Amino acid sequence: PQNITDDPDKVRIFISHSKSDGALLAESIHDQVRKEQLDAFFDTYDILPGTTFAKVIESRIRKSIVLVVLTDTFASREWCRLEVLTARRLSVPVVVLHALKDREPRSFPYLGNVPVVAGASGDSSRIAEAAGALLDESLEDLYWRLHRKALQNASGDAQALVIAHAPDLLTLVQCDPLPKTIVYPDPPLGRAESELLEKLAKDVKLHTPMSLFVE
Repeated sequence: PQNITDDPDKVRIFISHSKSDGALLAESIHDQVRKEQLDAFFDTYDILPGTTFAKVIESRIRKSIVLVVLTDTFASREWCRLEVLTARRLSVPVVVLHALKDREPRSFPYLGNVPVVAGASGDSSRIAEAAGALLDESLEDLYWRLHRKALQNASGDAQALVIAHAPDLLTLVQCDPLPKTIVYPDPPLGRAESELLEKLAKDVKLHTPMSLFVE
């Protein structure tokens, strides 16, 4: 595979999109992001002949923050679903630019618990809004990484899973072994969501900073 060398000082945005109906919008995002002095990965331009596609995708996502261009065909495309699952597995910040025009045959459940920005118009202001939300998510992710040890100490579990978003079923499925404690941002999950997670992992304790403070 092609060796990938990157400028470590740049913020990189991985643009996940369906070529069927999202290529033009993704290209507009790519051009606008570059004008803002940010780096962007767009596979039409950035994957060289002879490279192993899946390995390049994972390598790029690992070093990026991910903007999902959610068009009508996105959730029905295998590569799009793979990109989302890879980002979730690697705990990479994700934001959705919601660009549905008619309907989608199926929604993709593993895009839950991420910010969504309306952007079907493709207007530059909506692209800027989505990029700004993604940068906010990146900063929040960094904040939680920097405070991981303090939150683990506060929970009384040195191995507690500390994440920058509300937990869901995918959070637990990807953990092996299951953590005893999960710490995530306020507000806490409602009873219905908590009970759903407890069906999969009855012994996992769910905490937010506020609940740790109260205890």
